[in-house]
Amino acid sequence: MCRENDHNQKILRLLLSNDDTNIELGFQLCLGLQGHYNKEVQQALQKFPVLCLRHGLETTFTHKLNCLYLLTKNSVEEVGLFSEPVAQYHHEKGLPAEIWQFKNLQKLILDDNQLKTLPNEITQLNRLHMLSLMYNPDLDLKDTFGKIKHMNSLKVLHLSDIEFTNLPIEVAQLIHLKELHIILSQNLDIRDALRKISRLSPLQELSFYSSNILHLSPELTQMKHLKVLTVADNSLESFPEEILELDQLKQLNLTVNQLSSLPPHITRLKSLERLHLDGNQLEQLPETLGQLKNLKELTLSYNFLESLPPSIAQLKNLRRLDLTHNKALKIDSNKVHHWLPECEIIW
Repeated sequence: MCRENDHNQKILRLLLSNDDTNIELGFQLCLGLQGHYNKEVQQALQKFPVLCLRHGLETTFTHKLNCLYLLTKNSVEEVGLFSEPVAQYHHEKGLPAEIWQFKNLQKLILDDNQLKTLPNEITQLNRLHMLSLMYNPDLDLKDTFGKIKHMNSLKVLHLSDIEFTNLPIEVAQLIHLKELHIILSQNLDIRDALRKISRLSPLQELSFYSSNILHLSPELTQMKHLKVLTVADNSLESFPEEILELDQLKQLNLTVNQLSSLPPHITRLKSLERLHLDGNQLEQLPETLGQLKNLKELTLSYNFLESLPPSIAQLKNLRRLDLTHNKALKIDSNKVHHWLPECEIIW
């Protein structure tokens, strides 16, 4: 028993050494033990899913693996902070060939991998549901869209740092997408982007973060199936009227913009359940706000609100109201709690 414990402790030290040679030696020792190692070693091995697959260890784990982060060895990310399995590799050697053998992979994160093109083998991941390609500014999007357009299971795509003005027209071929998220793309022509994205009729969620957007465009109104829209950390100075045409919208996030008012006819968004307006310049809310009968969450922190309309008492389904950091707000908190007895109110 002592000798077995010694073996396990030695292997653990090797696997946790953060040294490629030692880690490889740890795997070789595990092979020699033919699976006779303790749970701690098992958990340490599973932190290296590519090596597990390469050496034929932890086969049940690798077969069931459905989420994987890929990081280069020089990444500033601390591997220990990730709750999901992480595969590190040397950038100059390219993406590990083993990742295309994880046939049950549903979520693949390739953020900040200095990618220029996606390998053709990505199409082998026929169960992939979500793909994140953020922080790869040199990635050839035309080529990328061409490769993933036939991946029918792919529903969620994350992109960032789009350096050019126009999205490649090939984005309109991603007809199976249900969610598209774009961040840190300040050169992007929003009208051109929406014209192409609006062809994705099944799209239900669309996000533009931190892209210096000043306004939206009429093309947005064609996206009748949108349920979630985020235009956060941008430069909107007025509420985009185009949003009011999205009658299936359930969640709207316009946080961190420069909105000074809401239109009275926001009531057209009858399906709206969550409205996030934190970090704007709102001084008052329209009396008609109380007609949003389905609203469950309303966040208004970091604005300049001076009062609340009495009609807010009509929001009987509201369960969370965030009013923090509205320093000019002068209203009897007891009155608001009386209006909304079932609602968590954060002052």
